Amino acid sequence: MQNRVFPPIDSSTYLTVKGDFVLKNTDDDLLIVELPKDFKERLKTYFDESITLYVFNEGIWTTASLKDLTLIEAIFVPKQSFLNKKKFGFLDVVNILKYLRSEKGCPWDREQTLLSIRANTIEEAYELVDAVELKDSKKMTEEIGDLLLQSVFYILMAEEEDFLNAQNVFDCLCEKLITRHTHIFGFDKAADENQALSVWEANKAKEKSFLTHTQNLKDVPNCMPSLMRSIKVQKRASKAGFDWTDKSQVVEKCLEEISETILAYNSHEKTAIQNEIGDLLFSIVNLCRFLDVSPEIALNSTTNRFIRRFEYIEKELDKQGKKFEEASLFETDKLWKEAKEALREE
Repeated sequence: MQNRVFPPIDSSTYLTVKGDFVLKNTDDDLLIVELPKDFKERLKTYFDESITLYVFNEGIWTTASLKDLTLIEAIFVPKQSFLNKKKFGFLDVVNILKYLRSEKGCPWDREQTLLSIRANTIEEAYELVDAVELKDSKKMTEEIGDLLLQSVFYILMAEEEDFLNAQNVFDCLCEKLITRHTHIFGFDKAADENQALSVWEANKAKEKSFLTHTQNLKDVPNCMPSLMRSIKVQKRASKAGFDWTDKSQVVEKCLEEISETILAYNSHEKTAIQNEIGDLLFSIVNLCRFLDVSPEIALNSTTNRFIRRFEYIEKELDKQGKKFEEASLFETDKLWKEAKEALREE
């Protein structure tokens, strides 16, 4: 039998929803009035049907579970635990992770530190980029969530160590978005994306109070992938006025570095070989910059082509009843050339 209860809507903290409701989040106490005919089915898309609600009918409030609801005038849904929800928001992510970090939670999550999850963060970022390149919406949905999880993880662990708090993070982010877009929120002008980027970079340098161009170069993180880091350093050096004036000079520099790499190879000195190969890679990245080509994308694309051609060779050898290890260099080289021709359009 339902119990009569005191109306639970004597507070100003609840959210009133009318008519054909679509909830933006489920983080509030909800008062739902002017109910549509399918209100019960709608609520079931947000909450587990076993939750207890307050229902108003014929001037009185009573309690009832969602699954037992019948025609009524209004409903009050108290704020629910994440365990009772089917639709979630940012606060649910925070609360779930807090629980996992608690004594009642998961041993693995509890043991993590700011340093221990660094590799996970990099891995998740790459997995998201891969999903974007594949145009896989399902995978993107999952990977964006995984990357968001990493951010929340950092905030909670930093709060535990009194480094910062979530408010600091959001304040910093929003202030940055406003102060660096002075062509939108200030008096600077930007007619195209290049000018907009220049305004951003100028405001960034002003905020960081760099006294020298070298400080700006050193600000590029050491842990970045090498190709990405090198091109960012080169771009910043270029803005300081240290750059080639023509593409032909860059090509000439690449040829020079190839010659020096060959000399180092002939010397059999490992350090010299490493240094010259590094110089060669750096000069090729520079050429990419001048040709407006991303070295990361270019190399990744070539790696993918290599895999497709390798697969072609292996399948052709399989048709001949041969394993890769059993084929001669002449055979594989011939098939490689065939693969290049056959897969030219890919």
